[in-house]
Amino acid sequence: MGELDAPRVGRVLAALLAMQRQSWEQGVTGHALLDLGLEQQAVLLADAAVTRQHPDGRLGDVSGEDGAVNGAACGEALRHAVRAHADERWAAALDRQLDWLLTRAPRAGDGTLFHLLGNRQVWADTVYMVVPLLAPCGHPGPAAAQVGGHRRRLYDERSGLYAARWDEDRARLDHPQHWGTGNGWVVAGIARALRLRPDWPTGRREDVPPARVRRPAPGRVTAAHPARSRPRT
Repeated sequence: MGELDAPRVGRVLAALLAMQRQSWEQGVTGHALLDLGLEQQAVLLADAAVTRQHPDGRLGDVSGEDGAVNGAACGEALRHAVRAHADERWAAALDRQLDWLLTRAPRAGDGTLFHLLGNRQVWADTVYMVVPLLAPCGHPGPAAAQVGGHRRRLYDERSGLYAARWDEDRARLDHPQHWGTGNGWVVAGIARALRLRPDWPTGRREDVPPARVRRPAPGRVTAAHPARSRPRT
């Protein structure tokens, strides 16, 4: 296992797997396991996300959360499970999650997904949750459209960074600060999609709005979460 034998990696992984996880955390854990080559463990996480799937298709719903897209982060591990094992239950669960994203999840008039069920806000986080699933699952166009829709609302040309949240009803940024983790969600989501489907996006790559996150000047990125006053959803 090479570097996986390092005691520190083993301790971190043990702590991660021992934690109670929300849907997006389950998804990120699955990504880490796949990246580490621990495919059997990733399949187990995917199965747990299917067990907790909401009737509307959202994977890993452990607490009746109001997140509209977070469960889609579990889809990458589930896609791996479907490809590795012939299990109708898993395949049907993946289809339900994709159908939710493509046709039934709340969205703006141009198709850009809202992050929560209870309001009409576009969050940077959503890029990571949905783009790496849509692109390799046969939906490269919708994946690119999500990148474009989020960029139009959140990207700050002057700083080269993304704001955290956009309010569609008020047509303005709800949280204009450049949340560091939010920018990380955008870059990591696009990077995962490109790795899983190297030919994405289809057509000329320059026709698709890029992430365009540049190295910020010191002090331009805030470490505080925009919703620190309430639990992350």
